Amino acid sequence: MGTKATTAEAMASARSRRALLAAAAGGVAATVVSGLGRVNPASASTGDPFILGQNNQADAVTGVQNVATGSTQIGLGAFSFGTGLVGQGFGVGVYGTSTIDVDSIGVKGESRAGRGVNGISYSGAGVHGKSELGNGISGLAPSYGGNGVYGENTGGGVGVYGVSASVAGIGVYGDATHGSGVVGNSENDIGVQAISPNGTALQAQGRVAFSTSGLESVPAGASQVTIAPGTTIQATTIVLCTLECSQVGISIERLTKDTSANTFKVFLSKKVASGESAKVAWFVIG
Repeated sequence: MGTKATTAEAMASARSRRALLAAAAGGVAATVVSGLGRVNPASASTGDPFILGQNNQADAVTGVQNVATGSTQIGLGAFSFGTGLVGQGFGVGVYGTSTIDVDSIGVKGESRAGRGVNGISYSGAGVHGKSELGNGISGLAPSYGGNGVYGENTGGGVGVYGVSASVAGIGVYGDATHGSGVVGNSENDIGVQAISPNGTALQAQGRVAFSTSGLESVPAGASQVTIAPGTTIQATTIVLCTLECSQVGISIERLTKDTSANTFKVFLSKKVASGESAKVAWFVIG
């Protein structure tokens, strides 16, 4: 009986010691885990895993590659309810490159309703485009109400400015198959202004049409005709006129302007004879 009791007591004592050791170990583990939770993790450096939620520093390039085939594959994705991806550098903040495929894109920006790409600079160029053989900046708008390239200056400067350093180069060039190559519009000032201190300010190749010019017929039996040019007539307005007539010995004698009615009257040296035709070609300047 004594031997059995002793053996039972020893086994109970052993179990009690194992329980105490297990409890102690559990307490130590909990203390370690709790302590680790309070320690601020060090930033990852070169060779370390990427750590989320904090800055990661390295002295070499960190690359992310997606080797899956297909042009829709994404190498790196970033999402945020604010800014998805921010790049900052003393040289280039974000640099994008693509293959030599003509349809490939180095950097692409897309927006449902706002700006696809927004460039801001306090002293330099907000957006700068350069191409060795193609277009430095190319704009495309498939809708009638959109603009391929739109420039606006709210500080009194130039909305769109083009420069060419070549002798035979062109600063701004407009091309259209059926519409207008270049259109200038101003509600109250100059629509298109041409300036050249030493060369030719305006040069046209082909026919020139002016809304302030026209051809007015003089009826037979009349020696004068009143013309409404559709523009303002002032005392300083220049009106040029020439006569197209089959009748011999008839010419333009004089011209008067009516600034209140915005018209001018052309007087001929004699009446247009019956069976003859006479027309006054006119051009209003200024």
